[in-house]
Amino acid sequence: MTLSNRLAENVRACFAGIWIQSCEHDDALLEIARLCHKEDWRLATWDIDAGLSVSGQSAEDATSGADPLAGVRFDGR
Repeated sequence: MTLSNRLAENVRACFAGIWIQSCEHDDALLEIARLCHKEDWRLATWDIDAGLSVSGQSAEDATSGADPLAGVRFDGR
């Protein structure tokens, strides 16, 4: 089963958050971004360097980049 298939299955099962760990960070993000575009989903990512990033939206008000719960707290409206 591909990453896209697993991710789509988890999203349709209403998982509130999904942790993906990969040694090929850029490739994984590209595959996830393609799936989100195809399904018309918004993609939110967090990493220690960039902080919270939400596709198509500014997340500057969420919290600092060092806070891994920024994505959970982000309202997005």
